[in-house]
Amino acid sequence: MRLRRYTAATLVAAVMVSVSGCAGDEGTPGESKGGAPAAVGASLTADNFGERVAAAQMGSRSAHIEATTSLPMGQRLAMSGDVQVGLRAEKLELAMVARMGDQGSIEVRLVDGVAYVKLPTSLAATGKPWVSVDLNEPENPIGALFKQLMSSLDPAKFQELYSAVEELKNLGSEKVRGLAATHYRVSVDTAKAFAVLDLGKVSGVDLEQTLKDLPKTAVTDVWVDENALLVKVAS
Repeated sequence: MRLRRYTAATLVAAVMVSVSGCAGDEGTPGESKGGAPAAVGASLTADNFGERVAAAQMGSRSAHIEATTSLPMGQRLAMSGDVQVGLRAEKLELAMVARMGDQGSIEVRLVDGVAYVKLPTSLAATGKPWVSVDLNEPENPIGALFKQLMSSLDPAKFQELYSAVEELKNLGSEKVRGLAATHYRVSVDTAKAFAVLDLGKVSGVDLEQTLKDLPKTAVTDVWVDENALLVKVAS
């Protein structure tokens, strides 16, 4: 059971990190309606990018997500689901399905700080099909990591995270699934982003070594609609 819970926690971590925007290869975080990009979405700068994108995300309160991400074991997850964000990070609710190719699918539900995970048959032990992972357990390193990542969804912290943007390039207007959007290339100071997330306070995380293993600047392409709401992210 302990191994099963660890496997579940690891998979929930992959899903949650992708949702929080800290990892993942490509995804569509949200959808909105509108015509050609207007002044807000089409004229963002490095100085106001964080404030306006954060405001749009928190104003939306919910998003449909489709994304792919990679696990440390080399496996790829194709995820789809819905996220609802409240005025506080702990109000985050999530329902997602992650497909692992021939190994089947993982279902994740996050409610009141507890993640409920349904593992594919190949990974599940005997017993109940669903496993719970309490993200508020003080002795659970996975829970501690989630707590820090979820804090980035707090309106103030979310905006602060975007303050790590070093450079912003406007690559012009494009269509994303039929929606008019503006394409930006965002360069983020990795150390600043990690500092905002307070990952150095998480037990078992060697922040100094982690930063050595990562590039000093992380580059991500984002597409926003006319209201500065994210409609696609790729890194």
